[in-house]
Amino acid sequence: RRLAMPRKPSNLDLYRADGKDEDKWERHLETRLRSYGIEFESQFNWVEHDRLAGLNYPKTPAGRPRRWTADFAILSARILIECDGAVWSGGGHTFGGGYTEDRRRDNEALCNGWKTVRVTSGQVESDEAIGWIVRLLGVK
Repeated sequence: RRLAMPRKPSNLDLYRADGKDEDKWERHLETRLRSYGIEFESQFNWVEHDRLAGLNYPKTPAGRPRRWTADFAILSARILIECDGAVWSGGGHTFGGGYTEDRRRDNEALCNGWKTVRVTSGQVESDEAIGWIVRLLGVK
């Protein structure tokens, strides 16, 4: 009898490896964004947004649009926000494959005019994250 080899994690697995912790802090940041009256989109596919707008967008090696999403997007300023959870316990954003893929996504976003703000759960909890976002937007 043959044992099945574990499948290689997909990029989505790497991105969501620590989803429960991330979701808690995403909800907290969402509340803080609303408290400042900042308009945003959640789970925003910026690649598809740019493709539909007729802009340049990143593609897979097969030529298809990447399916990258950001936890939040502030469209008016082309800012993407990523909440990285489980950074102290080996979450998907802290090991080789997940970390490399996150940097690829961040750099592709930058090449397409998006600024990515990456924050940890501790930075969301302490309000350091909302402070940076407010400063970027010039919100009083």
